[in-house]
Amino acid sequence: MKLQKVLNLFNVAIYIRLSREDGDKEESDSVGNQRKLLTEYVSRHDNFILYDIYIDDGFTGTNFNRPAFQKMIADIEDKKVNCVVVKDLSRFGRDYIDTGRYLERIFPELGVRFISVSDNIDSIKQAYDIIILLVQIGFYQFQNMIDVTMLW
Repeated sequence: MKLQKVLNLFNVAIYIRLSREDGDKEESDSVGNQRKLLTEYVSRHDNFILYDIYIDDGFTGTNFNRPAFQKMIADIEDKKVNCVVVKDLSRFGRDYIDTGRYLERIFPELGVRFISVSDNIDSIKQAYDIIILLVQIGFYQFQNMIDVTMLW
């Protein structure tokens, strides 16, 4: 890993989550779309080495008790991964307190770069403002509440 730091290389974890399963399909279309978008993103960066793709299909984003997420965190703690790439913040987590804890405390303490492609967030390029992140996560939660109430 020391040579990688000198060369500015990142061992990348792609993290994908979707809360609804897609009937009889092996993995949902949205998971497939996320995989395509994120693998293409990683492949466009010469200093990215794809370590693994972690997929929690059918798991809620309101907590972090998800098997693939926990495996990714274990790999981060074992120094196998030092960059996490997600499609957007809502795929990472919908609990703004725990999401903020990972983005503001845990990942920086572990030296982990965080990239949210659709939100144009890259922790190495600019310090992200936790207030903006929390507002975005709150918007995702509000949007879900509106979607649910419209079903009634």
